Amino acid sequence: MNCIKAIIFDNEWVIVKNDWNNVSQLACPVLGIEPPFDGKSFKKALSCGDEKLLGRYSRGEMDSECFWKQVMMHFNSEVSDHKIKKLQDGMAQLTTEVDPDAIQVLQNLKESGYRLFMLSNSNADLNKGNRERNDYFLLFEKCYFSFEMGCRKPEDEAYERVLQENNLQASECLFIDDKEENLEAAKARGINTFWHKIDEGDPLPEKLAFLLDGQAEP
Repeated sequence: MNCIKAIIFDNEWVIVKNDWNNVSQLACPVLGIEPPFDGKSFKKALSCGDEKLLGRYSRGEMDSECFWKQVMMHFNSEVSDHKIKKLQDGMAQLTTEVDPDAIQVLQNLKESGYRLFMLSNSNADLNKGNRERNDYFLLFEKCYFSFEMGCRKPEDEAYERVLQENNLQASECLFIDDKEENLEAAKARGINTFWHKIDEGDPLPEKLAFLLDGQAEP
């Protein structure tokens, strides 16, 4: 591995946990679905028969209001501004517990001189709620979110944007994500990678210490 100068983090399940069960419990009553779906089923239901609907929303091809209107119409739920607001608030509760180990890692890396970036598949409601509850985004030089970029991991454009806009060399970057397909796409672009998911495998500090051990400061 070349000398690492920049580290690119995913957000969900690398820094913060998410809970689709929580979103389902909040959103299903608004849609008139009783009892609520389990989280995995609810996330799938948001496709509304269109496998790309949720992806289009997180790619920024439709705004939050348009997305939830389509969801309500699919479930034959009366469309109203009041319901849209409740559904938006429900999605904003997707992210839950922040991993304190990850925050400590970010602080240590920043103090050591590494350039830190975030690359996350996200949507406007989720991002709004997460930012309202957490301030760790300030530790990053720049955060890239799919709904603002118009592309999603594992699309090559997502990685290329981060590299080009910040004058980064792929071989000098390390990308951390919890999904193998995202890591494989980054690796194909020449970026160093490793897999991490909160509560699975070794803690993030131990993994990074092993990878960066003995490396001169960037």
